[in-house]
Amino acid sequence: MQKCKSRILILLCFMLMAAGCACSKESEDILISTSSEESSEQEQETDHIDTTIQVYICGEVKHPGVYEFEADERIISAIEAAGGLTKEAAPESVNQAQKMEDGQQIYIPSREEQQVSTAKTGESSDGLISINQATKEEFMTLPGIGEAKAESIISYREEHGKFQSTEDLMKISGIKEGVYNKIKDYITL
Repeated sequence: MQKCKSRILILLCFMLMAAGCACSKESEDILISTSSEESSEQEQETDHIDTTIQVYICGEVKHPGVYEFEADERIISAIEAAGGLTKEAAPESVNQAQKMEDGQQIYIPSREEQQVSTAKTGESSDGLISINQATKEEFMTLPGIGEAKAESIISYREEHGKFQSTEDLMKISGIKEGVYNKIKDYITL
């Protein structure tokens, strides 16, 4: 009988150890599960950080400030977030369809500022682009003129002096009659 009790006791010990190992395995699974959940949450936070941007909008908007947006949103969203434009704003001065970038400052000028700026730059009072004064950005608003052609126009102007006629643009490599015909109604000296 003593041997039987000893065997039962030994058997109970083995069962307790086996149960302890099983519990230990379950808690390990729980720890692994918890750490992978934490990792997933951290990845989601990182993804959120990577997909959001902060933009400062100021000037002629009702509530200037820094706003957070999704990475692919456009300037119109910033204008709306800032309460819209004031009565004095010159909305045509900003490309509202342009995508925003993290850290970007968007300045909405007043109509008065826009007129002063236009008078100082390459756009004439009749809305034509002055080929003797226009900036690269202004040239790029013309049909068929991209960054490379705009830079070529400015380089040519710097090397050869002011254009004597709008047709002189055809002396520039990459600007032939077809391109000239697209832009001739939008330019002046």
